[in-house]
Amino acid sequence: MDSAVRRRLEDQARMLAIGHVVVGLMVSGIGLLFSIYIPIGIAALAGWIPLSGNVESPYSETFFGLAFLLSGLFVVTLSGAMAVASFIAARCFRTLRHRTFLVIVQFLHLLHQPFGTVLGVFGLVYLMQAEVQQLFAEVASERRAVA
Repeated sequence: MDSAVRRRLEDQARMLAIGHVVVGLMVSGIGLLFSIYIPIGIAALAGWIPLSGNVESPYSETFFGLAFLLSGLFVVTLSGAMAVASFIAARCFRTLRHRTFLVIVQFLHLLHQPFGTVLGVFGLVYLMQAEVQQLFAEVASERRAVA
């Protein structure tokens, strides 16, 4: 592979790595906003939040508390996992390793509108190029030769 083409592809991978760090920070920040649901759910389960209305059922506070607690835990866990996957993908782009993992993360980024969608499309277009596949193979063979 020509050195100018390789440098261009490595620069594009570096820009995608920066994008993954930014999107990872955004996903984790937005996910942490949902952490407020967890103490609200705990407070409702403990009975510290009185529910207004004419609801006589003892299950209403329990259902309300569990709904808030579980949804908060779910969103925080899911966004944390996606942020970690995005940070790992940034590292993989910097080192030009684990192309299959990168493709999977790009498909998952398509769900995060609008920035994740743009990053996912650019990442998939980049990773599907024959030159990039060749670059990943060359880097892998260079690593095997050194080891």
